[in-house]
Amino acid sequence: MIGEGHYKLEPLSYYIDNPATVNLIGTTYEIHGKIDVDIVPCTPNGNEDQDEIDLIPDEPEDLID
Repeated sequence: MIGEGHYKLEPLSYYIDNPATVNLIGTTYEIHGKIDVDIVPCTPNGNEDQDEIDLIPDEPEDLID
């Protein structure tokens, strides 16, 4: 294990992708590396085409269930 990094998932609740470079922090609180992360919202079938995401919710709570 190199270290731990934190990535916020909040933009996914609004169907927004959020590319970021995440620092990997080790047990000594030093940066041991970086990782590029981009989690892209998709349909339940795994399709990333934004045209098929036709029911964008007004509130993130609408995605529950």
